[in-house]
Amino acid sequence: MSLLEEPRASTTSAVEPAWGSTASASRAPYIAQVPQIRVEWGGGPAWIDELVDQLNQLLLLRADWDTYGAPPLDVRHALRLLELLPRLVQDATLPAPVVVPTARAGFQLEWEQDATVVELRVDDEVTAVHVEDAQGEDEGPVALHLGRARATLRDLARAA
Repeated sequence: MSLLEEPRASTTSAVEPAWGSTASASRAPYIAQVPQIRVEWGGGPAWIDELVDQLNQLLLLRADWDTYGAPPLDVRHALRLLELLPRLVQDATLPAPVVVPTARAGFQLEWEQDATVVELRVDDEVTAVHVEDAQGEDEGPVALHLGRARATLRDLARAA
């Protein structure tokens, strides 16, 4: 099953992701500095709302959340992650990824099954994908490894 529509992400900063969706947002009433992300993705994976909820919860983390001096997470990285997601996720039956904050103010999505791993990382340091499977291991810029990552995720969706 292919995804029918691109997602529409929104935040308070009126950011417009490269895939053309509009962005607007509301702020959490109890923390004025933290925008809340909203996404509309018709025909997308069932887990997208839960993923957005997880991103919003992680955005509430304050500086030093890891006790090693990590900065607060950056909403721009969450939006970039959501912008890249439809380029990777071509099958709405793909299981939900694990969402992990990074010490560089960003996020990493991880799909793992048996010996197959796909990770998408967006933070102050890098926007990259990591793929590990029976064919070996690749890591680097999304543009260089998008095809392999997409194919590997499609295989994970079929195996689920």
